[in-house]
Amino acid sequence: MKIKDIPWYNRPGIRLKRKGVSVLSDAELLAIVIDRGNSKENAIDISNRVLKSYNFNGLASLSFKELKKEFRNQVPALKMLAMFEIFRRASKIFKKDF
Repeated sequence: MKIKDIPWYNRPGIRLKRKGVSVLSDAELLAIVIDRGNSKENAIDISNRVLKSYNFNGLASLSFKELKKEFRNQVPALKMLAMFEIFRRASKIFKKDF
């Protein structure tokens, strides 16, 4: 099923805007970050498949090559690497403030 086939009010981005980030599942949050699926899977399906094998901690420890293999595309792999690096840097900032 394509994201466009999901009723507009149930799409992750719309739900995030209307109800807030806390109502989204891990897969929906990840789908928003990776943005697009491929010809075989939508972004939510990809997120569910990857999270079934790895939780967020597991994903954070994967290399670019491993992420590219899991996401079957280099763009979401790059987004994951960037996202986790932002988290690492932000956590250092927050540790300094406390």
